[in-house]
Amino acid sequence: MSRKTANTKTIENIDTNSLIEELLEHLKSDQIVIPNPEEVSDYLRQYPDIIDLVEFACDETRDRFTPPTQLSLELYRDPESDDEYLTLYVRQEKYEEDIMDVIEDVWSTYEHELTTKLGDFLITTDFDFPR
Repeated sequence: MSRKTANTKTIENIDTNSLIEELLEHLKSDQIVIPNPEEVSDYLRQYPDIIDLVEFACDETRDRFTPPTQLSLELYRDPESDDEYLTLYVRQEKYEEDIMDVIEDVWSTYEHELTTKLGDFLITTDFDFPR
């Protein structure tokens, strides 16, 4: 019985890894920067329940912010606590006045789903220049 469980977990890991690889490739094809893909992958392996939500939210954000706006998917680590979560940063050379309104609009399309998830995902800006 434990052998079957081990095999099931191996299959689940392979499926999760495949989903994560597909997601990262999809995001890269949408010109979303992922400076540290291993960190992002590790977080998604730990919280696979947000994979679909991350894809949806990134797609929605890219629809609202077309290039040259840079979207960067990164793992945020709070320096004052052990808190960490995936963050999609929106960066522009010249920031639009309504950037936070647009971000909030995208956030509102998925925020209710986060309440049922173990992982966390945020869209924001750090008002930095694209990197």
